[in-house]
Amino acid sequence: MKFITSPGIGFLDSRYALIGSANTFTAVQTINANAATLPVATAGTLLHVGAANSTLNRILLDAFTNSSYLTIRRAEGTAALPSATAIRV
Repeated sequence: MKFITSPGIGFLDSRYALIGSANTFTAVQTINANAATLPVATAGTLLHVGAANSTLNRILLDAFTNSSYLTIRRAEGTAALPSATAIRV
């Protein structure tokens, strides 16, 4: 992973801008490393992240004095054409 900095602004892999000041977000923030549009985020989502097809998607959450909640969705196929997952017995 490459991190490039310039005065007040950084770029993660030259795709995602990292602003060097405090930010207040009023809508879901989406990071999409997939060529297709991601499915609609569920209600209450703050951060919606999608990896490229066939790659791992990893997020680390630290919580103190309360719980962290993580919702994970999975589908077969691709983001452009998802299909149901098989029942695993």
